[in-house]
Amino acid sequence: MKTRLTILAALIFSGTLTLASAQEKTGDTSDPPTEAVRRADYCLVLVDLIQANEKSSIVQLSLSGVLASLFDRDVEKILAATLRDPQSSMRRLAAETLARTVPQGDAAIHETLITVLNETDPRALAAIYRALGSINAEGAADILVNALAFDEGKNKEVRTALVTAIEATGKSGIDRLLALADSGSDKDLERVLEVYPALRTRAAGEGLIELVKNYHVPPAQKATLIRSYANFHLDPSISLEPLEKYLKSLTTRKKGDGPMEAAKIAELLPVRLAAMEILRGQVVEFLVVGPFDGSMDAAHGPEKNCDPNSRFDPKTGQATTNAIGVTWQPRQAEPNDGTVELAPLFSGPKVSAYALAFVHSPKSQPAKLFVEGSAVARYWLNGKQLLDFAPCCGADPIPVTLQEGWNTVLVRVFATKEEMAFALRVIGGEGLRFATRKD
Repeated sequence: MKTRLTILAALIFSGTLTLASAQEKTGDTSDPPTEAVRRADYCLVLVDLIQANEKSSIVQLSLSGVLASLFDRDVEKILAATLRDPQSSMRRLAAETLARTVPQGDAAIHETLITVLNETDPRALAAIYRALGSINAEGAADILVNALAFDEGKNKEVRTALVTAIEATGKSGIDRLLALADSGSDKDLERVLEVYPALRTRAAGEGLIELVKNYHVPPAQKATLIRSYANFHLDPSISLEPLEKYLKSLTTRKKGDGPMEAAKIAELLPVRLAAMEILRGQVVEFLVVGPFDGSMDAAHGPEKNCDPNSRFDPKTGQATTNAIGVTWQPRQAEPNDGTVELAPLFSGPKVSAYALAFVHSPKSQPAKLFVEGSAVARYWLNGKQLLDFAPCCGADPIPVTLQEGWNTVLVRVFATKEEMAFALRVIGGEGLRFATRKD
């Protein structure tokens, strides 16, 4: 079969033969293959071609139509036997073909795939996992999640295939993942936390809050999970009501709290901030630098150079390589209202300071900026000045267009009656991520 397959692929790629006549032109002098074997050969070639043309949806659609017309139970049996072919490339193609052709719930092929899970070739094993997920017969979710539990992540393709296959099993796969996270094993929990932020299906999005609420998940990882809500670009969108309820359930500081209560609240701060970011579009982390002269007419280095690694001379306000220059430092928003307080860092009657954040947008899209604060502040987006905010007057939402990729937000805050607080929300965009450095 390998010889015929190689020649068939070359001939069909070249366009010199049609599928109907390719077998007769191969020059193969061995025993004439049965009609079912011919069609199995064609199916393998077609899957190879479909994968080779993954950037052309029209070609893939056409080839998939031909593939469906060739497949039947006889071909299925031949492909199942090919899962044990001496050539690993043939075993891989057989699994990929079964994944694309066998109807969901097929118990017989499911059982056959289970018997070859001892596959030693990583690419063939990855294809087998994808086939198990695609067919999704009873028990597939258990088998795949168990495989993930024992996978050490040494091969990226195998790990990716496992995650993709688990997603393909829908809610049953996600429920099994959540159960693995709650097994009491640190290793199992770690494995689930590694893969969950990469999931993109509705079932994964709706199950995310259960993993966030897991008692054994550390606060920093809870925050990472919460921010992964931005990865789910679904229509209709995933409801954030469970996250809102979870945020309300978190302990807040009360008068008379002792050191233990205060420590617990401080530990949950990253979680609260991440939830505010997702629920309200609140930018909760900035890099800040200062102090600088407070004159609104004087432009300083950060307005020309938003590199988080740069230094600035506090006297001249310009970029410098001098070790005494001031540098960007992280500053988080207050967990109750999202304001960023700069006065404790840069106190003085006639000073100003800059705050920097980046907004990642998966596409060019409209959004609105909501600005608040107790001090006069000037805002830029991607180098373009947007407005001067005055606390006495407030400001209407600012319509903007976010470019695809990273967008730079710069804020200059002027000390106003010893106040230097501001707050920023970005509303209306889909899939937005906020960061203090471009990744």
